[in-house]
Amino acid sequence: DLVYRLEQLSDEDRAQALRDRARQRGLQLSDEVLHWILTHCDRDMGRLTALIDSLDQYSLARHRSITLPLLKDLLADVPAPPRNP
Repeated sequence: DLVYRLEQLSDEDRAQALRDRARQRGLQLSDEVLHWILTHCDRDMGRLTALIDSLDQYSLARHRSITLPLLKDLLADVPAPPRNP
């Protein structure tokens, strides 16, 4: 029998996964933006990757590069999804 053990990602692993997701979309996220996301947003990787996708679309629609002020604008414009209990 195969046994799989799931473990939580470390902050470094989460940051790398988000960098990779951004790179796949042709984006480069600054350390400042990544740090802010990891300290202020939900830790769920599904939600974090959806945030990167939304940030890409938001930056394209506004013809602005991805910065911390742009990220905060996005989060202010889009209502947060309900958290899982």
